[in-house]
Amino acid sequence: MDRQALNRIFLSILKEEFDSLSKKDRYLLGHAFGVFGMEQLSLDEIALHEMLTVDGVEKAKDKAFERLKEKVLNSDITVWKWAVRVIREAERY
Repeated sequence: MDRQALNRIFLSILKEEFDSLSKKDRYLLGHAFGVFGMEQLSLDEIALHEMLTVDGVEKAKDKAFERLKEKVLNSDITVWKWAVRVIREAERY
């Protein structure tokens, strides 16, 4: 199976799950990591915008990341990963 095609599928699923997060979680993760068209900002900049301490931003970002991870693990991505494993095993024989 084409690795680039799989990466596009995984990225599409990740984007879909990212978009389903709350606006605040999207802001925190998007700007902390500079993903999905968002400018990467320092934790200080995010803290100023969100009116939080840097430690508060770090904790909120970690919780948002856990929520995203949970969504992704319960998404179609697990089906795709399983399918890829089965296909690769079949290709060995």
